[in-house]
Parts: sequence; C-alpha cells; structure tokens
Amino acid sequence: MLLLHCQHLQVIQPLPPRHHLTTQDRKPCAACTRTHKSMLAAHILSTLQKIAPLSLAASWDNVGLLVGSEEKDVRRVMSCVTLTEAVFEEACLGEVDMILTHHPLPFRGVKKLCDDHPEGRLLRQICSSDMVVYSAHTAWDQAPGGGQDLLLEKLVPQANPHSYKSLCTPEDQRSGAGRYAELNGDATIAHLLELSRQHFSSVALSWVAGNGRSQASPITKVAAACGVGSSLVAAALEVSCDVFITGELRYHELLALQAAATTVLLLGHFASERKGMERLNQRLSDELPQITASLSQRDICPLQEIPPLSSAAGP
Repeated sequence: MLLLHCQHLQVIQPLPPRHHLTTQDRKPCAACTRTHKSMLAAHILSTLQKIAPLSLAASWDNVGLLVGSEEKDVRRVMSCVTLTEAVFEEACLGEVDMILTHHPLPFRGVKKLCDDHPEGRLLRQICSSDMVVYSAHTAWDQAPGGGQDLLLEKLVPQANPHSYKSLCTPEDQRSGAGRYAELNGDATIAHLLELSRQHFSSVALSWVAGNGRSQASPITKVAAACGVGSSLVAAALEVSCDVFITGELRYHELLALQAAATTVLLLGHFASERKGMERLNQRLSDELPQITASLSQRDICPLQEIPPLSSAAGP
C-alpha cells in the first residue's frame, strides 16, 4: 500500500484487483469493427461545444481547438486525460485523426519546439502528423452532467442531480467552480468511503477525517471538484460542507478543512478526471455514431504502490 508518514491522511484500502485482459485477449467490439465515415473536424468541435460550452471554462484555462484545422477529415477520435508521448504513439498506431484531451496541450506559453524540450518535441510531432487536438477541460468539468456532476452522482447517489448547486457565485465562476449537493443525513462517511473504493479505487485514494468526525458520522452537504481543488477550499468552507471531494490538495489546505470539521476525500488527480473523460467519450460516440470514439489505453496514472518489504529484506 501507499506509505504515508502523516497522522491526518488515511489510506482507503483498495478493493481486490479485477482481472485485466491482455492485448492478445481483447477482442474488437462492434463499435470498432463496423464501417465508419469521416466528417469535418468543425462538425465534431460544434458537437463538443454543445455538450460542454466553452463559456463555462475558467478564465485561466486554454480550451477549444488547440492544434490542427477545422477542415481536417476525421474518422477516429481518441480521448485521454493527458496527452503524453505514449498516448500520441498509441494514436499514431491506431490511425487516430483527432485527440480529445482533458488537460490542454499546449496549456501555458511554449518557448521551444525542439527535441530537447519534452512538450515542444511532442507538439512538433503532433503538428507533423496533421492530427487535431481539442480540450474541453474546465468547460466539461462544469457542464451539466460533466466531471463535477459525475463525482456527486457516483459518490452521493442519494442526492437529486437537478438539485446540485454551484460552489461559487456567478461572478466568481470564471476562476473555476465546483458543485455541492445537500442530503437528508441518511448517508454516512462510511458509505462515501465504500463507494469511493468501488468507483475510484486508485493508489492515491485517501481521506482526512474532519475534527470530531468518524466513519459513522452522517453527511448533509457534500462538495466536489475535479483535479486540484485548491481554488475551491474557501468556497467549500463558506457553504459549511461536511465533505469535500477532490483529486488532490496541499497539506495545509487539508489541515484547514480538518480544523473546520470538514472531511476530505482525495480520489487522486487522474482518478477524479478519468471517469469524466469516459463519459465525454461516450457522449461524443452517442451524438456522432458515424465516427469511431475510443479511450486511450496508455493514458494511466503515473503513481505506483510501494510493494511491502519482503521478509528476506531484513530491518
């Protein structure tokens, strides 16, 4: 298990691992084997913007069409959380025409497009391949049924999705906005932890009990934010949430929430966003069945568990 020398952060024991098929074991699904037609990237971009309007994105974000032309003929789209060199190689092998990435690439200013600069090298390769790259990022997080809503749907199914509220006022939402749901107190922290193991089991899954709280404590208000929830800690405290669900937080932010009797559930950055991309990929496939929409298999969390010491290792 993950080794943590911290009296506040508690590791949620993972469920037993499921059997994973090897590449040789996998069989192509009907969606991959049926004949697909191509369409202009512009039509796909329009569909994505209806699903996740770019006006919902945070002001600091870099969303929309990032690389390529709207005039590109697209037959295959692949979705991922982060566009890495491994994911790009997978896209090339799969003859993908467009990559739908959660994390924008480029995100901030790129100063070099040469082989000794990893991001610049990858961008140069993408441009040479004539692929299209698109990111909805915080627009999808905040869209109805998007990333934030999915966290609440999976972890607090007792709440009505139509009753979800924004953590921020409309004036503040351009800096990023989460969601919160109000419950009647039937659910407990233990229920929440069990659902997190079922739906988001990862090496980074852990939690911090708010002061005076235990697993038996009822929950009446739960906030959620994909990825890094730092910008929404103050908002979660402002609405007096019992639980704050996010991907990751800084140590002193954990302490501030704990001191306010708010329990924190950390899903891990990757885990908090991967299921959202699975849903966006499915939405795109449903809206545009003419194209092939698939999920990257090389898009994985870089964190690994530290194996236990063997008895032969000694002290």
